[in-house]
Amino acid sequence: QERRQGALVRHDSGLLEEIGGVQVEQAVHDRFYRALFKDEWLGKFFLGKHEDILSEKQTAFMINAFGHESEYKGDMPAFVHMHMFITAEQADIREQYLRKAILLQGLTEEIADRWQSVQTILDILNNRRTGGIEDTCCRAIKRQLECIDRDADKLSF
Repeated sequence: QERRQGALVRHDSGLLEEIGGVQVEQAVHDRFYRALFKDEWLGKFFLGKHEDILSEKQTAFMINAFGHESEYKGDMPAFVHMHMFITAEQADIREQYLRKAILLQGLTEEIADRWQSVQTILDILNNRRTGGIEDTCCRAIKRQLECIDRDADKLSF
């Protein structure tokens, strides 16, 4: 394990090479986001978003998660997604889409397991599986409200 961008991340440093490099990873994410955008339920999370941009960001993020340097400069998933109220069922459906995208790219079940084990660890560390994103959002909102209450006497309108 190593520390990256404020969270512990377990990586699989040989995975990027084994899958065929960044181009294959990008192709998996392109296929993955195409499916997510088309999904009647999950697609609603992406209204107003650009499929290509999200796919590129996910690829850069996962390059880091696979133990390599990339141009990813975004926030951690828990912060980016905390306003979305993602349920465990929705997270599971997302995992199914990811696995299907990996396999349709011609990669093996073993590669899919390795890829998703890195992603699952990231999800756990970012509170997607333990307590849910709802808890993360509620705690963040509570902290903001506490700061507002604490500093209310300093505010002037």
